[in-house]
Amino acid sequence: EPCLVSEPLAEPGTGGTYGGGEVCSDLDGRVLGKGSWARAFRQASGARLEALRLLCRSSIVTPRELSDDLTVISQEHINECVQIASEMLQTWTLDMWAQQPEEAKKFFEARLTALYQRKFGEVKG
Repeated sequence: EPCLVSEPLAEPGTGGTYGGGEVCSDLDGRVLGKGSWARAFRQASGARLEALRLLCRSSIVTPRELSDDLTVISQEHINECVQIASEMLQTWTLDMWAQQPEEAKKFFEARLTALYQRKFGEVKG
């Protein structure tokens, strides 16, 4: 189990956004809250987990998005991000991307833009 519970989770409705969580050892100690990204990370394994680790370690998914209990992201968007991260891992290793987070973000954003242009068509204005 990669994530260790560091403190008891706050009871529902009693605390703010950071009212507990798990410190995740394979995410450089980032905290997992109860939001969509944290849930996706907890449920992942294998290649999907590796792709999510890339998104988190290169700060494409920010520490706040991971720890915030109120982060709500559609499953479709999470899947798209995981798909792009999987493509990235075919180019470079996780550690190589993590050492160059700005490059990782540029690559990711270009891929995401291309995906949305294909999905929704070019918006002409």
